[in-house]
Amino acid sequence: MAREPAEITERRRALGRRLATFRRAARLTQAELAHRLHYQRASLSNIENGHQPSPRQFWQRVDTVLVANGVLLDGYDELAAAKQAHQAALAGKVIMPAGVAGHGTLPVDATDRDPMSPLNRRALLTQGFPAAATLGVGMSLSSQSAVQSRTETIGVDVATELSAVAGCYRRSYRNLPAMSLLAAARAHLDLVSSLRPELQPESTQKKLLTVVGETAALTGVLLLLDMNQPTEAWPYLDLAWAAAKEVESAELQAVVLCSRSFGIAYTADDHWAGLELARMAWDVAAGGACAETRGWVAAVASERCASLGDLDGCLRFLEQARRALDAVPDDDAPWLGIGGFDAAKLSAYEGGDMVRLGRYRDAEPALDGAIEHLGPAMQRHRCTALIDRAEARLGASEIDGACHDATAALDLVMQVQHAGNFQRLHALARRAHDTHAAVGRELWRHVLAATAEPNGFAS
Repeated sequence: MAREPAEITERRRALGRRLATFRRAARLTQAELAHRLHYQRASLSNIENGHQPSPRQFWQRVDTVLVANGVLLDGYDELAAAKQAHQAALAGKVIMPAGVAGHGTLPVDATDRDPMSPLNRRALLTQGFPAAATLGVGMSLSSQSAVQSRTETIGVDVATELSAVAGCYRRSYRNLPAMSLLAAARAHLDLVSSLRPELQPESTQKKLLTVVGETAALTGVLLLLDMNQPTEAWPYLDLAWAAAKEVESAELQAVVLCSRSFGIAYTADDHWAGLELARMAWDVAAGGACAETRGWVAAVASERCASLGDLDGCLRFLEQARRALDAVPDDDAPWLGIGGFDAAKLSAYEGGDMVRLGRYRDAEPALDGAIEHLGPAMQRHRCTALIDRAEARLGASEIDGACHDATAALDLVMQVQHAGNFQRLHALARRAHDTHAAVGRELWRHVLAATAEPNGFAS
């Protein structure tokens, strides 16, 4: 039997990884999904690992069960088309995969090994969600549901003002306490949902649905990263994704995909799946996201690569982020991201990447520059950079400097109420304590005392 070409093998593995990503996003184990599909768990595992081929009927079924909206089925069709193209090339023929559902005669590039090909990017951008269903989810999620549903028509000016408020909340993520911002975001989501965007004129409908998406994404991130409540967070990110697809916004889709990347990487410790989502976000962002968002998405992908020990991939994405930031002054497209992204934040990402790669001496200069330029308006980002530099210094056996940075970060983490960063500080302080240095023991006492504060975190 002829050996399968490397590009086909990689496409099969990429499709399997994508299946695993959707399964984890649905919070299903392999055994649970296999039971729903009437498959053996071992067979499902082999498919996710790219070791076992499977028929189109399997991908139709799993796409439906995981509510992948055609992404998984399209991936299978692309794989089948790539196989057909390879076989035709061997026979000296040139073909166009007209049988690929929804894509007409778009050609398949057999040399494209990226898991998210242009075909799948188009699939992500054209799959629709019913607006009424989207808003129904939004109303059922909120804990602030006292706002009564309304059906009267509102003007574009009102929708514009609601959008401006949502933008203020998103940018305020840089420095406001999580609990206060979460309450505000939920209340705003309720207000906009009560206006029934799906019943509004076309001139205001898209703007309101965009506000739903960006506010739901902010709420999901706050619950996921700041409040350490992933079970409560995922439905909000699902809502944000549905709204982003409804309005066909590459910008908002990229933001939601990267938010999911963070979630899967840090709550499930699955950086491979996180990288897959970041790559998907990068491809989607190329379809119309602003330069600031493209830079942030590339930086997120660099962090996933660093967590996997991939220095070359990390450096490539960092360079893409720099190029995107160079285009920011000439780009007037709206930023729908959370917090902010600029050159100082990119330096913070670079330094954090080097820490994850164990290159502590390379990390410190980048983090020095980031901390110098991340001012009071960027407290969350400054806190993360201080923790990264503390880890770099501890890794380089600079215990005094590490504890100094960690103490400064502790003050900030209590102000902004970021549970993820507190967990990092807790682990770092324990390592510092175990060095038996006096500053390490002092830092450990401060961290333990912080858990007893009114807004403290459980250790």
